[in-house]
Amino acid sequence: MTLTVRHADPGDVDALADLLSEMDGFYGDKRAEPQEIRREQIANALFAPVPWAYALVAVDAGQLVGLAAYSYHW
Repeated sequence: MTLTVRHADPGDVDALADLLSEMDGFYGDKRAEPQEIRREQIANALFAPVPWAYALVAVDAGQLVGLAAYSYHW
């Protein structure tokens, strides 16, 4: 296993949406919103001209397997 950690980029939005949906299910959250809305929310939060959050992703064999999200609060 070769794990790579890097900054998330706009091409990760679909995989991030899938991973976050899987995490929601694990914690018992039953979201009703469609995946398309979730993808839009992720893209707006992380990749807007002034993002309100940032993410690092862990990638193994070309597949996104983890994430760490962070933001700056002063």
